[in-house]
Amino acid sequence: MTMDESDIPPKEREKIFPWVPASLIPAIILTVVIFGILVTDIATGSSTNVFVFYIVSSVYPLMLLTKETVPIMLSVLGLYMPTLRSKIVGILSVPAGIFIGWLLVNFSINNASILPIATFPFVSSSYATAGLSFLSSMTFEVSIFFFLGVAFFEESMALYVAKTIANWFNKKFDVRNTIFIVLISLLLARMILVAHHWIAYGGWSQPYLYFSALMLFIVFTILGIFTGLAAKGRFGELSTIKVIPIFAPIMIAIHLGFDIFVMRLMIIS
Repeated sequence: MTMDESDIPPKEREKIFPWVPASLIPAIILTVVIFGILVTDIATGSSTNVFVFYIVSSVYPLMLLTKETVPIMLSVLGLYMPTLRSKIVGILSVPAGIFIGWLLVNFSINNASILPIATFPFVSSSYATAGLSFLSSMTFEVSIFFFLGVAFFEESMALYVAKTIANWFNKKFDVRNTIFIVLISLLLARMILVAHHWIAYGGWSQPYLYFSALMLFIVFTILGIFTGLAAKGRFGELSTIKVIPIFAPIMIAIHLGFDIFVMRLMIIS
């Protein structure tokens, strides 16, 4: 199944990202559901299955898409690969991303004062530790499956939220510089994702972890933009493009590689 851009109605063409709502509601819903589940888990002493956690928190924002088909969903989440070029870039992004994740972990170890380890909401990270005991008990195969779920949902939701914010900015202010709006929206979406780690980071007791997480997410995003340009063959059109193509495979792969290598280390000296 493919997506024919000629079928996009005029109302959707007015948006920076067609089919994505021009609203802040998806970001609000996502945040409320995530904190609701985490707070409930703490209050009841339970632990929600990671896939249930992310599916529940993601499904409600995605229901606000103005049209839902497989190609549209893949496009919104940065996973649409209709051409041979995009498929090749997507395939190569996986080993490249995992390697970059390994590099980031090693940089964090050697430069802990600059980039402390910061991971997903289920892990209470600190300067000295990089995980909880249940993570250390995982087999390598199970950890890959576990962290793949974390990486996929966090990266895809960050991208989706960024697109809703960009559409909202464009609707409210009718901006001409759409590239600037997209970049600002990507940054804001990453800041929202970092804020979701508030419980994992013990409130504001370790503020440097938020900065560390944001820096890591910015690296993920920059490489997502780079591979997005490569997938669409747009490097020669940088001066004329109005929407930055963002490719999720490398972002997911870096996130996956980073979390896996952090878990294998567990204790960071």
